[in-house]
Amino acid sequence: MDWAGWAVFGVLATSMLTAVMIGAQMAGLTRLDFPLVLGTLVTPDPDRARVVGFFIHLGAGQVFALGYAATFALVGEATWWLGALLGLLHFASHRSARLGHGPAGGHDGDLHHEQHGPMRRA
Repeated sequence: MDWAGWAVFGVLATSMLTAVMIGAQMAGLTRLDFPLVLGTLVTPDPDRARVVGFFIHLGAGQVFALGYAATFALVGEATWWLGALLGLLHFASHRSARLGHGPAGGHDGDLHHEQHGPMRRA
């Protein structure tokens, strides 16, 4: 197993994912600023929170990359179907930690009914 590879590609993949999320926010496809959300766990200052949140997200990406690498090493092979299965587990873990889904998430009911992304009305 290439243990150095998981570290390099974990950083690259997480950085690319973060760049795509920032690009989607800048394009108006989403209002979620995930680095800001993560960073506000540490500091209330929005500018600092974005920077801190980026590094928290990078660290979490490394944990997931290590999980993938450890699973491949434990099983003894790295196949596309095992990677896809791990990807589904990865998705499920993120989906179970959804932010602000309905009134119980801390928002009033009006925010839940707004349209977001390219289908929103100007």
